[in-house]
Amino acid sequence: MSAHQKSKSAFDLLMNRASDVFQALSHPLRLAICFTLSDNEKSVSQLCETLHQPQHSISQHLALLRKQKVVNARK
Repeated sequence: MSAHQKSKSAFDLLMNRASDVFQALSHPLRLAICFTLSDNEKSVSQLCETLHQPQHSISQHLALLRKQKVVNARK
C-alpha cells in the first residue's frame, strides 16, 4: 500500500467517524443532552427532570451517544 493510499484510508476513517458523531448529535434531544452535560455530569433522573422527558427516552438517546463515544457512563 502506497503512502497516498494509507493517507486516503486514514482520512476516510476519520470522515466516517466524524459522520457518525454528527449523526449522533443530529437529534435535538441528543444535542440537548450533550449541552446539559457540558457543565457537569448528571444522573438519568436529573436529565429527565431538566429536559422534561421520560426515563425511557433519555436512556435510549444516552445509549446511542455512548455507542458513538460522545458521552461516557459512570456508575
